[in-house]
Amino acid sequence: MYLTGASASASTCLRRAMFLVAVAAIALAVLGLAVPPAFGHTHPTPVERAEPAVVRVETSVQVDISLMEHDRRGKHIGLYQKRYELVVNAGSGFAVDPSGVIVAAGGVIIADTKRAEVYAINRIFNDRYGNRAPLPDKPDSKTTIRNEDPDDPLNGRLQRCYRANTTDTTGGCVIATSPVIRVYPYVSSQARYGNLAASVLYPTTGDAPVSVLKVGASSMPSVDLGTSTAGTANFAALGFTKIPKEPPSDKGPMVNSKGHLIGSGPEVEKDELQPKLVTAIAAGIWGGPVVGETGDTTGFLQVRPGPDGKQVPYMTDVGAIRKALAAARVEAHQGPTDAVFEAAMHNYKNKSYAAAIPSLKETLNLYPGHALAAQYLRIAEAKQGTAEDATGRQSDVKGISVETDGMSLGTIAVVAGLLLVAALVALGAVRRGTLWSAALRRGGDDAAERSGAAAAPPPAPREARTTPREPVDWSRAEAQATPAPGGAPVAIARRSAPAVEEVGFCTECGRPIESEHKFCGYCGHKAR
Repeated sequence: MYLTGASASASTCLRRAMFLVAVAAIALAVLGLAVPPAFGHTHPTPVERAEPAVVRVETSVQVDISLMEHDRRGKHIGLYQKRYELVVNAGSGFAVDPSGVIVAAGGVIIADTKRAEVYAINRIFNDRYGNRAPLPDKPDSKTTIRNEDPDDPLNGRLQRCYRANTTDTTGGCVIATSPVIRVYPYVSSQARYGNLAASVLYPTTGDAPVSVLKVGASSMPSVDLGTSTAGTANFAALGFTKIPKEPPSDKGPMVNSKGHLIGSGPEVEKDELQPKLVTAIAAGIWGGPVVGETGDTTGFLQVRPGPDGKQVPYMTDVGAIRKALAAARVEAHQGPTDAVFEAAMHNYKNKSYAAAIPSLKETLNLYPGHALAAQYLRIAEAKQGTAEDATGRQSDVKGISVETDGMSLGTIAVVAGLLLVAALVALGAVRRGTLWSAALRRGGDDAAERSGAAAAPPPAPREARTTPREPVDWSRAEAQATPAPGGAPVAIARRSAPAVEEVGFCTECGRPIESEHKFCGYCGHKAR
């Protein structure tokens, strides 16, 4: 009777405890639904991860020019020398290796020396003769000037100079040209950290759709170069329209132009975004990274004439880029600057400004002049400790920030505590019910004795059984033989049985306990 009552009481406690657990769980769920998604986290976007690696590439022609003057104002020969440099091609590119390996469009390194020569001639005449030889509207185009002084025929000398390295009775020009490729990374000061001379790793001769350049750098930010165009159906093309000279801002020279590929490319959809892409490519994003939804760089944009003669954009994909890198014996990879800056951005974007500062400083230690790190560091230092700073109110470990806005920490603590108490009540109910039942079986229930009812007799001792610890292969009968009446016991050869161990029983709850165990696995009572 009492055993039945004890079990019923324990069962009732258990049901009540489970009810509390259910109520607390429902409350937590309702609170979670009533607020914005708990523990949300804003990650750096694919564009933000790729931006630090974008560079501007300019190909110039350096012209050393000597202007010779014959019979000018009584002098038999006059000589005037200058050096000029003209940018003949410009576009964008991106670093693929921390040591300063740059990928750009192949055409950006082509140098038009004739344009540069004409520009240098017009400039030296203007420098030498002033208003008598004004610069044309297009300084790199040929022009004519008036001969105002019969003793100094400027126009004849100018026309002779356009035929470089020849002279006549008026004079002429001796010209030497050399191409110069410069890379302007995304740094806060080109004078201190940028304006880098580049050498060409690929192609060594001729033209190619992809060029691979090398500048002197270490720990340079680099893109995460993909292996295919997967995830690039919707893309962003990045690049610079001019040299990033000033500290970057929201209205800086970085251009982010969006578009859609047709399938896996290379064609770009003719939608409302296509004309903007053509304009952006002409403005300078030619050769800049195309970033897909996964964050990988999967190519760069170029233009070519369409069926109607208008320029249309297309993508040179990552396969061509990797082929060029292989020819240059370069393997694309990111470095520590990228990892540290991304960690800083996790905190910065989640407004943990104080937590972001160490990583931003480390980014600048690794790559001095990192424009975005310098910009964000200034903002973070200004906002640390203010009401805007979420540091300490969320997880700031290694850039992983977890927001708790919408549900206060106190509410979370109360609900968690309620769940814990309910679980402990449930465990206690089960434990008490088990112990009470065991006590009744041992005849130790005082209430039963006081009521005069006969206590339940203790259970009969269970026979010890043996449990083999390994599988047993008994090939012959090994049971003890029964001797015949009046005869001697029969001796039977035995093979040794495998090692076995006795299994006893808990004196508290009656459950089986193997001999090697010191405590009962069910109630925790000490076995010996």
